[in-house]
Amino acid sequence: MNDIEARIVQLNQRLKEYGHAYYVLDQPLVADGVYDQLMQELIALETANPSLIFPDSPTQRVGGQVLPGFTKVTHDTRMLSLGNAFNEQDLREFDRKIREQLGTVNYVCELKIDGLAISLKYVDGLLVQGATRGDGTTGELITENLKTIYAIPLRLKEPITIEVRGEAYMPKSSFLRLNEQRLANEEEPFANPRNAAAGSLRQLDPKVAAKRHLSTFIYGVGGDTESYGIASHSEMLAYLAEQGLPINDTSRRCAHIEDVLAFITEWTEKRDDLAYEIDGIVIKVDRYDQQEELGYTAKSPRFAIAYKFPAQEVATTLLAIDLTVGRTGVVTPTAILAPVQVAGTTVQRASLHNEDLIKEKDIRIGDRVIIRKAGDIIPQVVDVILAERPADSVPYEMPACCPVCASELVRIEGEVALRCVNPKCFAQIAESIKHYVSRNAMNIDGCATRSCVSK
Repeated sequence: MNDIEARIVQLNQRLKEYGHAYYVLDQPLVADGVYDQLMQELIALETANPSLIFPDSPTQRVGGQVLPGFTKVTHDTRMLSLGNAFNEQDLREFDRKIREQLGTVNYVCELKIDGLAISLKYVDGLLVQGATRGDGTTGELITENLKTIYAIPLRLKEPITIEVRGEAYMPKSSFLRLNEQRLANEEEPFANPRNAAAGSLRQLDPKVAAKRHLSTFIYGVGGDTESYGIASHSEMLAYLAEQGLPINDTSRRCAHIEDVLAFITEWTEKRDDLAYEIDGIVIKVDRYDQQEELGYTAKSPRFAIAYKFPAQEVATTLLAIDLTVGRTGVVTPTAILAPVQVAGTTVQRASLHNEDLIKEKDIRIGDRVIIRKAGDIIPQVVDVILAERPADSVPYEMPACCPVCASELVRIEGEVALRCVNPKCFAQIAESIKHYVSRNAMNIDGCATRSCVSK
């Protein structure tokens, strides 16, 4: 091994160690600038020596060529869905049936990550295939997109052959940043992190997925578990973590249904503090031999169930409808609300999207409305409480003229948005300047901008 090859091997090992500590353990070992400097050195060495680019090099995560389409792939073992429980009674009934058949049993409780189910196949420790769940039998091959997720190791600690299952998700911070960019570009924002994660992983250009900053948690294996010499799900999670796979460290082994209910209560209260979205709790029988004894239905295992959190909705009063004019002239309505707490934050504004939505739901100023955070992030008006509608209520009409320049608004055929088509409209000019100096365009530091919103 010459000096160049030795340095490339050293950089590979060091960057993998730093990446695992940062993305999986959440314990950075070096400053971002140090990591970036080493990455740039590795890129330069690989560019000059392409024969020394290893398949698990950290540089292979940036995204390759645009794909012509996604290939279908059949899972070696079906990826089943879980049955649902919606209340304590459902959970106690699940526990009663389990204990009637098994007697003594331990459960493992895990957070139900709100994302996209994926399968990862490793051969001799190297990641060779990544796929979506699809219909459970057949998924889509998205290996290159999944390689852009830094939490997913391209090579395991040991040269084992294994298929693992997990959930790819978009952290709250990535979701907010993505929607800010989409709104700045006058694109429809994603409704929730789950949709954003799914949309990102189904991009034909892996470079787009790489920019979305996704992550993942692994929650189990596919196929026969006996070959690993591991007797329980909790032991398997520990083994997968030893291999360098990202495991959610909040899981808990519970001996009684009361312990399960306590876990659910705890995380119902703490879910808003997480850096990612969860939509429930998964409860599984721990021992594999007991899982096999319980068996499966046509659609789901009998040894596991998913408790689903109730939707977080509150009522408040719609005080006004504000109109914003974007850089392309699109007029966007926003509900101005009496302040109300939803999912741990105070909400005073909610998206109304467009004129069609206002008419469809017959939303009027002065109405008592139901607010929900889509994906517990974006406030939306989901319904009107007609029984509390004021007697003097009148239907809301979108204006015929631009609220900023008073030019006539038009609706282009095939679109739902109203537009101001006056190129001299102050709002459009201001928003265009704002976009020009923004991070997504010229990225001019130190230039303060603000949105132009009509009053």
